[in-house]
Amino acid sequence: MTRIFFTLALFASCLVIANLLLGHTIFGYGDTAKEYAEIFQKLESATSRTDSPSTPTLEKRRDDLRAVFLAKQRRMTWHFWIGIGSVLITMLVNSVCVTYFIGTNRWCREVVETYGLDPALLTSSNALKKRAFPWSFAGILSAIAIAAFGAAADPAGYLQNESNNWVWPHYVCSLMGTGIIIGCFGVQVRSIRANYEVIRLILAKVQDIRQASIQPKA
Repeated sequence: MTRIFFTLALFASCLVIANLLLGHTIFGYGDTAKEYAEIFQKLESATSRTDSPSTPTLEKRRDDLRAVFLAKQRRMTWHFWIGIGSVLITMLVNSVCVTYFIGTNRWCREVVETYGLDPALLTSSNALKKRAFPWSFAGILSAIAIAAFGAAADPAGYLQNESNNWVWPHYVCSLMGTGIIIGCFGVQVRSIRANYEVIRLILAKVQDIRQASIQPKA
């Protein structure tokens, strides 16, 4: 399980980091979109007057902005979809850890009680579960926070008139959230590895008990 979770966590971390770097390339997207729309309005007003001398200048400016805008728009689209995917995968991976500890902790309790093993084994499993759970939820909440700030910073979103005010908060939240998510994965990997050792110890003790029970009595 440790290898599986580590692979999933590594994949999720790479997605989050890649999207953070991609988002860094689209700074000023909202300003570009706004300026592009303003140029179109000015050009429409100018073309309505056939003798307007500013039309060629506006057309050149429109063409220049179009190339910049379309390039950023493509990256923005990728940033949006990769962001959704990375948030969902991050939540899924953290949920895997929660599910794992719920299942294995119940198994440890049943085996320890059934075979009368040292209660310290169950205590160790409980402690690892309690240590991992807060980090799992912290990773989930960090991913949700990044997505929420990203929605606020989207020029095409609900707060489109105020989206520029949310660009830097979204960027800072993404930096902090990415670090928190990776840190949470690290704690969970260590907790799962330690819990695996507890499970191995329980299995070894159960095996000893079974072997002792089938040995012929002198």
